[in-house]
Amino acid sequence: MFGRLATARIKSAEDALAAGRLDEAFEIAISTKLDKHEGIGRLRSQLAGAFFERGQDRLMSRKFAEAISDFERAGRCGFQSDKIQEWRRRAQQAFDVDRAAGVERTTALNEARQRADAGSLVGAAEALERTPADDPARGALESAIERQGRQASEALSAANHALDRDDLHAAASQIRIAKKLHTKLEGLAETEHRLIDRTVERARAAFESGRLDRARQDLDALAGLDIRRGERIEVEELVREASAAAAAFASHDYAQAALLLGRLAKLNARAEWAAEAKGHLDAIETAWEAVMEGPLGLLSRACAGGVFERAALSGETLSARAVNIAPPPVYRGSKDVVAMPVHQAVTPGLARRILLRVDGVGSFLLIRGDRVSIGRAGPGSTADIQLVSDLADRQAEIVRAGEDYFVVSQSGVELAGSNVDHALLQDGDRVRLGKRVRLKFKRPSLKSSAAVLELGEGVRMENDCRRAVLWSGPILLGGLKECHVPAPQIEGQYVLMERGGKMFAKRVGPASEAVPVELGAPFALGDLRLTAMACSASSLDGRVIG
Repeated sequence: MFGRLATARIKSAEDALAAGRLDEAFEIAISTKLDKHEGIGRLRSQLAGAFFERGQDRLMSRKFAEAISDFERAGRCGFQSDKIQEWRRRAQQAFDVDRAAGVERTTALNEARQRADAGSLVGAAEALERTPADDPARGALESAIERQGRQASEALSAANHALDRDDLHAAASQIRIAKKLHTKLEGLAETEHRLIDRTVERARAAFESGRLDRARQDLDALAGLDIRRGERIEVEELVREASAAAAAFASHDYAQAALLLGRLAKLNARAEWAAEAKGHLDAIETAWEAVMEGPLGLLSRACAGGVFERAALSGETLSARAVNIAPPPVYRGSKDVVAMPVHQAVTPGLARRILLRVDGVGSFLLIRGDRVSIGRAGPGSTADIQLVSDLADRQAEIVRAGEDYFVVSQSGVELAGSNVDHALLQDGDRVRLGKRVRLKFKRPSLKSSAAVLELGEGVRMENDCRRAVLWSGPILLGGLKECHVPAPQIEGQYVLMERGGKMFAKRVGPASEAVPVELGAPFALGDLRLTAMACSASSLDGRVIG
């Protein structure tokens, strides 16, 4: 019964082979159950020959995967194995080469598309050279690149026409279009240079005549154009300074506005409007001083300082200078000197003066606000920093304007060996007040606008503090030179900051969180131990509140 079944299966395979259904015949012929049948050898030999011939045809047709499969099946039929293996190796080699060529083709096409999108048409054409000349995708891309080049040329032509009629904004728009389409388009760089030169010339003229909006609009038209000539940078800086001055003036920060106007007058003498505007700011201060010398100023001084009521009760006659009221925030004359803000920039809720005691380190006086007064210690003293000395009640002030600090004194101070009434302070400057008081101004860290005043030898301050920190930004604590509060005993660095009228501390590091510091209560964070207390400015004893 088995013999009849095997004969039937072989007959079925022979019929499939005769009909060209090689795969069907192969599935029957490779059965091990037919190995002993007398007709299986002839069938397998015929199948091997058929697969071998079909594999050769497929190889010639570049159907490499199918050819490899046919050669493998011919080999499994067990005949002409060496010859079949050689042809299979050829097919595999051809397949590998074709696959590598396909990867290179795909890479080249993608690179060509990316370069064309970036406006590098020359680079896109170079990438296409690595693809077959008859590749349909290459042909389509070449057509797209040619069309993109024509569009770039049309945009460049439109830009030149706009320049001829002095429509600089339209010219800039067309140049941006041309550069996006074809960055290396012939003549594009020359047109862009011509546009920038003409725009800068017109913006400079507008700036010098005081038409700042027109100058800014002209320069804004150059956005996206990469050519940065010295003339363009210079005019852009002038307009930027003028815009900053206008913003400062609009927010009533006359000090900053005057400083910027002074710079503008020096940078461009033809901009007469800058010097004129600065003169008006000077007139504001002169007028303010005149008002303050009169009855209205006297009354405002008394009311502002709470002195009027005390004078009325005691019968005291107030002089025009009895109360120290800050003038408006303007600069004097042509000197770059700081103004005196009308109001202190202090966030409500947190004391202006804070005594900071760091365990194992010492005591420090933290003072908030844009204006810090320095004077003698003693009963009735109102200075922020009170020193045991022969100074006046308010001998001098340190005033912050933006990132800069200035020393101001009607009695004069000595700075770098010269007597001055007002001067910009630099990191490391030594200031002398009176006969014996010497202070050192420091800006330890570029990461914060906070500054430090260190006491010189023999100078005493309340609560045994040797250093006053002008708290206008984060305060760094630690062993590094950039720390406002030097604490070499502490491992790592910490930051004190103000948020919403409260004090916070955090360890320097990306994962650390800010922890609130309650005034008057001991505080611990890591190996940092400190106490912060509100401090009045009434006398040398530095009375602690709370």
